[in-house]
Amino acid sequence: MGPASSPLVAPLVMETPPQTWTQRTSAALTALAARPLALFLALLALNALVRPYTGFTHDAMLYAGQALNRAEGLLQDDLYFRYGSQDEFSLFSPIAAPLIQVFGLDLAFFLLFLVSKTVLVFGMFRLIRALTADVAIASLSLLLLVMEPLPYGGMGVFVVNETFLTPRLASSGSALLGLASVLERRFFVAGLLFAAGALLHPIMAAMGIGVALVWALWTYLPTRWSIVLTSAGSAAVVALLLTPSLSWRWFGQMDEAWLSTVELSGPILFPGRWTWMNWFGIAIQVSLLAGALCVQFRHERARANLLLAVLVVVIGGVFATWAATQNGYTLLVQAQPYRALWILAVLQLPLAVWLGWWAYRNELPWLALAVWAAPFWSCHHLEILFFAFFAAAILGLRLLAQGPRRSNWVWHSVLVSLILTKVGWSFFRIILWFHMGDGLLNHYSGLDLWPALLNTFIPLPLIFLVLGLLRQFGVDWARPAAVYVLLGVFLFGHSAAFVAPRFEAYRDNFQRDAVDVAFARDFLKQAGFEWRPASVYWSTYHIDAIWLGLRAHSYFNTYQLAGAAFHRETALEGKRRALVVAPFELHRFHAQRDFMLDVYTDTVQGLFADAMDGVKPGLRDLERLCREDGVDFAILPMEIPGRYAASNGRVYIYDCRRVRAALQGSAAWAAATAIED
Repeated sequence: MGPASSPLVAPLVMETPPQTWTQRTSAALTALAARPLALFLALLALNALVRPYTGFTHDAMLYAGQALNRAEGLLQDDLYFRYGSQDEFSLFSPIAAPLIQVFGLDLAFFLLFLVSKTVLVFGMFRLIRALTADVAIASLSLLLLVMEPLPYGGMGVFVVNETFLTPRLASSGSALLGLASVLERRFFVAGLLFAAGALLHPIMAAMGIGVALVWALWTYLPTRWSIVLTSAGSAAVVALLLTPSLSWRWFGQMDEAWLSTVELSGPILFPGRWTWMNWFGIAIQVSLLAGALCVQFRHERARANLLLAVLVVVIGGVFATWAATQNGYTLLVQAQPYRALWILAVLQLPLAVWLGWWAYRNELPWLALAVWAAPFWSCHHLEILFFAFFAAAILGLRLLAQGPRRSNWVWHSVLVSLILTKVGWSFFRIILWFHMGDGLLNHYSGLDLWPALLNTFIPLPLIFLVLGLLRQFGVDWARPAAVYVLLGVFLFGHSAAFVAPRFEAYRDNFQRDAVDVAFARDFLKQAGFEWRPASVYWSTYHIDAIWLGLRAHSYFNTYQLAGAAFHRETALEGKRRALVVAPFELHRFHAQRDFMLDVYTDTVQGLFADAMDGVKPGLRDLERLCREDGVDFAILPMEIPGRYAASNGRVYIYDCRRVRAALQGSAAWAAATAIED
């Protein structure tokens, strides 16, 4: 039986003019899907509006530092680079460095982002259409995908649909394109795509390669042999991972000091530290995958085998990560096999759409309702209260109403209750955001707020708006004007976000570090730090303020410990420095604790060996920091009277050379290194 006859992916064939809302919407989606270029550009345009470019935020700060160091060589002695970094395992920086030298850092990263995001969306476009015969269902799935961040793993740290530049974007897109090529039996093309992804980000690409290999096993061997080999291979891997003495020979061993520092600096790598909400979300994703697999396996084996391969790789990846972090298997901790979850995150929404439509067509409305609601349900206790209120109100009104009722009125009432719950819960979260005021602005910077705000407003209402517009306005997608408009929206959405920070008014009001960076940069220039990078400790979350804004080394920043898993020296030296700056870091984290998960509160306390009591640091803490060799300046948000060299009223710059001179009792040195105010 061919794919078109599968009940999961059967096309919506309309022999009569569409009459119902569902039929009209399906016809509009089908018309759009009939023009692949228009659909692809529509996805890019929608993504640019909902998730525009946010510049140097999140891990873009690290990759910008790596590329800048490759281009200019100014950060070699920084803690993140001193003992080696992730830059050793990727061609991203060698590709970005020449572009930086030609276009400058900001423009080079923006251009690379446009290319990378296009590759990612194209990968989604190709794979979802290859998996689905119903073009209307595929189009609806894609519209949802490009609006969602698609988080994976624990604690919501990593998302597939990033709004900033990392090599993960292009590598994930290449892997998705490779899987689509595998389904089409174009194995040479798939190999090239997987290789390209691996050169950019080996971890992300490796998960796609693993899925392709398992797919090949189940596709080209008899089922009996596939079951035997998969079972035997899984048993052997489990036995190996549960036998530390053998695994240490294969993967290496992290000692306790190294492993504990990695856990404190990166709890996301440790499945045992993930919250129950993380596991609940993963359980929903696996359930959707298993349900789709059961339905699909009877009708289209090639597509079902791909879903089975994803399931095998995901379960194996999470288990391998758990075993590695429990026993300190060096290579597996570094490889982070749990990241196979990113493929599951991409498939979650399409699986929900497919399964829900299949259940609805087969007169299983309650199953359809559960499947459609699952990806959007957070299980927050307040959201449950919202649902209870709306469900009770709507069901009560229906019971009191006069006149005939639909036979499935309860199902429709619950569906409306779910929709109202998502809308009401989203508005409640937005109101809560604005109530946080300055605390919110301290946590987010500039355009970070826009995608975060829209992510708070769950895209369920947005998809209804998009579908309504498609249904209401019959656009001729074959016209060149439609293509040009969509391309213009894509470029304008991201370009506006790129240009906005270039305006002084924007920097002064929406980038809280911008004024301080300019002030500190002028100070360092007057201090004569143009011939070598200064070594600066700045009590800030944004390491890009130091690396990119000041072109200086950072003495310590929690972001530098992203390299702790790759080099033992980075982990141990980072932990030592963390204890030196603990009072300043704890003071900063205390102001942000309303935005932190409990697991992060615990790790911060463990990393800095203290309680987050918010005690203001003092002179002794500054003197301890300035005793460290090579620390030139400290930029702090608090005043220590009589010790700071300059201030703009927001930050205070302390010349550690003068502090050391005072501690050593060398008046001559203090006078020689004093800076005229």
